[in-house]
Amino acid sequence: MKGTGPVTVKAFDAATGALMLTDSIRNAYFNNGTFQIAGLAAGDYNIEIRQYGACAGVQNVPISLSQPTEIKVFARNTYPSAPEYPDGEIELDSVAGGVKPYSISFGTGSLEPYTGAKWYNTLAPGNYELKVKDANNCLVTRILSVEKDSALSVPNVFTPNGDGANQVWIIKNLPINSKVTLSNRWGKVVYKATDYKNDWQAKDVEPGTYYYMLESPGGIVKRGWVEIIGK
Repeated sequence: MKGTGPVTVKAFDAATGALMLTDSIRNAYFNNGTFQIAGLAAGDYNIEIRQYGACAGVQNVPISLSQPTEIKVFARNTYPSAPEYPDGEIELDSVAGGVKPYSISFGTGSLEPYTGAKWYNTLAPGNYELKVKDANNCLVTRILSVEKDSALSVPNVFTPNGDGANQVWIIKNLPINSKVTLSNRWGKVVYKATDYKNDWQAKDVEPGTYYYMLESPGGIVKRGWVEIIGK
């Protein structure tokens, strides 16, 4: 169609004939241009385009509108977290459905372009919001939980080499007033604490393997080894 308006566009339900939407163009010249109407749900429609004025005419076009599939977010908690040492992990594996491109946000962060799988770490126990928005501004929110890890955990390796990472021998969920004793391979005690505070940096010992004994006020006794690397 071409010429001057006005032009009316009406959408009728194909099954019932009910008028679902009306829109128009007025006081404009057009030549096979594009005119968009919005607000129709998925379904089958008959579109009536009627032009008035010198170039009067009418055209009817059947159309079917489909709805994008539901946005699906594939994410999981991959590692729990001790209360006092946040080391929980959540992984976003993929996003599907809806209309690309997507934007995502995690926790209190702002929306950013989705570029693929993402890994969120150093998380404390608790719930986290993962939001995904598609190109149609459809928003999906997933609540992901980092579980609380209450088990006693003694690392077998740490690296007090001055790089700022893994500098201290940290025992997770160690009961208060726990006694720690470390000995070398010949049985000589190299470190001892009656109330260990997770603060040993092995400053006075050489790299190698040492043997520990933990004793808690509740009677828990744990023995094992720890290797010091990279001093």
